[in-house]
Amino acid sequence: MREKLGDIEVDIAEHASRQDKRRILAIALSSRFIKLGDKLWIYIGHKGDYVVIEKLYCSCSNFTRSLTRKPGCPHLAALEEAKKHGKYRKLEANPRDVEQIIWESLNTKLSTTLRKLLKTTPPTSQ
Repeated sequence: MREKLGDIEVDIAEHASRQDKRRILAIALSSRFIKLGDKLWIYIGHKGDYVVIEKLYCSCSNFTRSLTRKPGCPHLAALEEAKKHGKYRKLEANPRDVEQIIWESLNTKLSTTLRKLLKTTPPTSQ
């Protein structure tokens, strides 16, 4: 049983230290993270789009499998590096579009809404 709420952040950091550092850095520097809200992100991956909630959740299968052990995945670790290096994009979208992007990412693994918005509204770089 967890002693305090912040323990999941420690688990994610420990998981990142066990991951291949080069892989995490490559993901971080790829500029594939899209910031949709305060702690809400999408990672445009090679196998699909992942919903990422900063320091808490990723919709990738690595994260799901890790729940029986210590939670974490390379995307959560890479997001922290991407923020540190400013290698992400911010997309201003209305709440309905954000909801659609999340639904598509979770249910079809590919958000056409996100891609349309990225084409028509250049995201701001950080």
